[in-house]
Amino acid sequence: MKTIDSLLHLATSQGVTSKSPFSLRDIKTLHSLYNAMQSDTYITEKQGNLLVTILNTPAYSQVLLGLISDYKEYLDNPQWSKSWRVIPEIKKIFHIPAGSNLVPAFSHIRNDNYSGYIGIDFTFSSALRKVLNSHSEIYQIKSGSFYIADLTEKNLVFVIDLLSEYKFDVDPLLKSYYDIITAWDKQAVTDQYLISNIIFPKFQAAILSDIGETTSLDSVIINDRSLRYRYTNHVNTDNSTLTNIIASRKKPKIWIDSNAYSLNTVIASLVELQRLPLLVVFEQSTDFTTITQFNELAQALTNHGITDNIGFHFRLDNTPDGKIFNDAIGKRQYNSVLNDDTKVAAVLGGKLPKFFLKEKWRPMSVLCIRNTLRHSKTAVYANSSDLIISYTHVEPIIETRNTWE
Repeated sequence: MKTIDSLLHLATSQGVTSKSPFSLRDIKTLHSLYNAMQSDTYITEKQGNLLVTILNTPAYSQVLLGLISDYKEYLDNPQWSKSWRVIPEIKKIFHIPAGSNLVPAFSHIRNDNYSGYIGIDFTFSSALRKVLNSHSEIYQIKSGSFYIADLTEKNLVFVIDLLSEYKFDVDPLLKSYYDIITAWDKQAVTDQYLISNIIFPKFQAAILSDIGETTSLDSVIINDRSLRYRYTNHVNTDNSTLTNIIASRKKPKIWIDSNAYSLNTVIASLVELQRLPLLVVFEQSTDFTTITQFNELAQALTNHGITDNIGFHFRLDNTPDGKIFNDAIGKRQYNSVLNDDTKVAAVLGGKLPKFFLKEKWRPMSVLCIRNTLRHSKTAVYANSSDLIISYTHVEPIIETRNTWE
């Protein structure tokens, strides 16, 4: 029988498959196919078609014609000595438990306390590999066609939807998770966090203690407290006033332009939003600057009836300007000790007194005058508040613009 096997054997034995004018790639392919045809597993139909295509190229036709005058008969109606090797098609999405040895090569993402991974295994397909390699959420474990993704609700839905058109078999456990997640009504889940729908006693007690029972649900204060208590609301506020700007912030840190708003306006908004007690952080600068800031703040506090339970917990050096500042604290009686009744406490940036950590007192808001809090004990302490104001003439880049905070 004139089989392709015998034609390839003759070409190989005569050295046709190992010299010019053939490309190195074709030579390697032919030798690989020849060896596979001698094995028990033989070759696949796809490999057989590739072999015929190569032998039909003009370069091989010219050489083979010199060996076998009727070589075309071998190629026009190809015959094979054995049946094709059939590769079982694998397409499965399955659960890999945490700590599994299936992912040892990715020890930097492995976590035995984790809920596990989503495994993706399939018979080699360049098209599927291209699809999976284009998504950073999915990792290739080894060369070939074995991938994983962290087992999260988002990744689970993403992976199954991504591969749905390729007819993957999905692990029943993962399929049950997928069905539960996709059955969720987004609006219904979102509505659970509406302030009007939250009935948990501890939540009700906490917010009523904070804003009182008479505050209406359309109040600007309701909008302001959404970050603190992690609820949603239907209060629509514009940016026509500083109070509305503060109340509608999307993250705790907010910048207020000192060229656009006076300290008096800032204090007025904090009073309107019931944002006392207040921690004020002064800039570590010249004595004259500190005195200027002190006088402006003192006047703003007085204008809004805040005259007692105020403590300035730093002093300046005994210079002429320093004496003026230190004497002013005494005259205004801004020397109250820190306790539960404190309305306003003032410190220098980066110099938080140790007793702040021992007392139960915590600020409802933090006002940083002409400075920002970064890499200091004061910054760590201030992070307990859901409102941290940078009151400067230039917007801070890191503190207020980072969307991940």
